[in-house]
Amino acid sequence: MLNTFMKRHHLRLWRSPAKTTGGREIWLGAATHDTGLDVRPGVVSHAIDPGLDAERAKVGADLLVAGCVAAERLVTRPNPLSEGLTATGAAWRTDGRLLVIELKSP
Repeated sequence: MLNTFMKRHHLRLWRSPAKTTGGREIWLGAATHDTGLDVRPGVVSHAIDPGLDAERAKVGADLLVAGCVAAERLVTRPNPLSEGLTATGAAWRTDGRLLVIELKSP
């Protein structure tokens, strides 16, 4: 599938002020699969695939195939959210786990 403004894989990354015990930077990310346009009274936004875990898996698989991954694992958080609504009221769901990836050093 070709990525367009309406249908794309959308990854956002933020540098954390925290560092690993070895002094490496920690980055946090969030990913969604935009599937179209969501128009609700007073709000226009991208519609997203409600199954967030599939996009988490895609990010991990893409980095693995690219040869960037030294190690990865899924981490279970205490009391994670498992479902909710977007700003436009569309439902989303997840198992609430975080994908932790250690990237290979350049």
